[in-house]
Amino acid sequence: MIIRLFITIAILMGAFCTLSLGLGAETAITGKIIMLKGTVTSNKRPAGLQKGDVVQEGETITTGASSLVKIEFSNSSTIFVGPDSSMQLDKLEKGKANVISLLKGQLQSHYAKGENTDYKAVVKTKTAALGVRGTHFLMAYNPENKVSSAVTFSGHVSFMKTPDRWNDLCAQNPGKCGDLMVKALDNNTLAKVINEGQLSQAFANKKTATLPTQINRVQFFSLLANSPLQEESQDGKTKLASGKVENDGTGPKPGGMLDLKTALYVEPSGQAIQDPKTGHYLPLGDIGQVDMKSGEYKAPPGWELKPSGQFEAVAPDKSGAAGATRAADPNRLALVRTGDAATDRAADAVGAKPPLGRVLPTEGAMPGCTPGLPCIPKAPGEDLINNGGLGTILLPRARIKIIVE
Repeated sequence: MIIRLFITIAILMGAFCTLSLGLGAETAITGKIIMLKGTVTSNKRPAGLQKGDVVQEGETITTGASSLVKIEFSNSSTIFVGPDSSMQLDKLEKGKANVISLLKGQLQSHYAKGENTDYKAVVKTKTAALGVRGTHFLMAYNPENKVSSAVTFSGHVSFMKTPDRWNDLCAQNPGKCGDLMVKALDNNTLAKVINEGQLSQAFANKKTATLPTQINRVQFFSLLANSPLQEESQDGKTKLASGKVENDGTGPKPGGMLDLKTALYVEPSGQAIQDPKTGHYLPLGDIGQVDMKSGEYKAPPGWELKPSGQFEAVAPDKSGAAGATRAADPNRLALVRTGDAATDRAADAVGAKPPLGRVLPTEGAMPGCTPGLPCIPKAPGEDLINNGGLGTILLPRARIKIIVE
């Protein structure tokens, strides 16, 4: 009798365990690598990941220099991790907001809009949290200066500065971290809504994220045109309002560029020209440019932007080109905020100084250019369009359709 009782209990326990495992498998979300370039590793597979590998909750994905990976998840979301970046999959469960930590570098993600308005995911760093319902966005984080930056390509996201104690709470209760973030994003009046074409930043020494502002449109469209997630996002079509950007003086100036490596926003100085139609600012000197092949920010020739927010002169290369073509000191022409009060005040003071002169195009100098405003020369294979008085946007042909309302 006793033996039969033990056998019955053993069978019931086995059945319960099997049922539990089955339910866990049904609620778990997994990802499959559909594109990989260079060296990509996981904490569970340090030898390296390959195209077709499956990743799951608890893994930390790290990319090397000039490396990238695109992951498609079973909940129809897609994440692209850029070069020299690290992402941790904290919580992947159906029916709940997924929790993903960006430890360093950059990532892009696309979540399709669902029938409800619940958050589908929370992407967090040491200084910020971003809530996703259905959108295509980019997030960058630099662990050296602890600056978090977010840009929205389609839809909108909620973005907020997170208190330091939240990192401890999430470490102690990882299962409840997502719920904590979702409640805060919903109820926190300090959370910012980032719409298409806008950027917001969170600094370690500031209590709130910056007011959303529109980034340089050339960079916006270049990043989108070269995004591995463009097809999932808008099927090649982008809609961007052209109304004037309001700025009360407390937020970053619209029209600047985001440096993905440092997560810093390079904005024109106080002496820059403001376009009355759009509210964007145009620098009166070289503060860098956009790489049309990638959409990334490039510092002026002979200079490098450091995580500290300062431009430093770089040594000439073997040909001596860097030294020979070094541009004027961009520290006099650009504002780069890091959240450090003393550094940002100094940047404001430098930016208030009269900038070096620059020759602006005259009327009729180039088709499509706005008289009196800086204009980018047309290159072979690129379309020249007037950006509502902002200057000139160059886009590779047949790459993206622009609808301006």
